[in-house]
Amino acid sequence: MDRRAYLSPRPRPACGSGNFLYVALRRLLDLWLEARQFAAEHGISLVVKKMVSPSQLFGIETEFYAHELASIVVWIGFLQWKHEHAIREDREPILEKLSNIEHGDAILRYDEEGKAYEPEWPKADFIVGIHRFWAIRRCAAN
Repeated sequence: MDRRAYLSPRPRPACGSGNFLYVALRRLLDLWLEARQFAAEHGISLVVKKMVSPSQLFGIETEFYAHELASIVVWIGFLQWKHEHAIREDREPILEKLSNIEHGDAILRYDEEGKAYEPEWPKADFIVGIHRFWAIRRCAAN
């Protein structure tokens, strides 16, 4: 394991404008479709019938505009993927407010009295992320 992936002077757990969420959503949708096709080809009953949804991704971002953009990026990516794979699903409304992408600090927040507290993160089955400083150094090295 490359230990540098976990070292940084300033880690920043935030979703930014949602690009990483968008890529993760596309990969999850690809996996869902692959499982669905495999099940159909082999006569297997598919356990996970429901399609992966933007509401299954969680993010926290401090910057207001990046937070809003993240929701839009995830929805546009979802709709593009469905169009690219000819998945027809009638949804009304087409877009919904994503309450699972929070506007706030992931590390430290303040209450009405100005006292600092550690926010509770949403419950999740998996946490997927990339360490931006490690990625920048690795790209610069190549």
